[in-house]
Amino acid sequence: ESAVRERYDWSKPAGLHLLLVRVHRLANPLPLPAGVDTGGCKSWIELPTALDPATRATEPVMSDATFAALSARLALS
Repeated sequence: ESAVRERYDWSKPAGLHLLLVRVHRLANPLPLPAGVDTGGCKSWIELPTALDPATRATEPVMSDATFAALSARLALS
């Protein structure tokens, strides 16, 4: 509870924000070497290889129906 309160009070005006993202799985995994650039807690890393959606097949991790239902629940919260 204290961690949530700290985050809530941190922004001006106080509040929490939510970003809904849709995750897709690569049909063929892209191996990334472990190293200083990719290890630990990172908000953003540069990938050594471009992920061009036109040339890399993906599939949603969650079905369209499940994603829509969860999206609707969040919109009502």
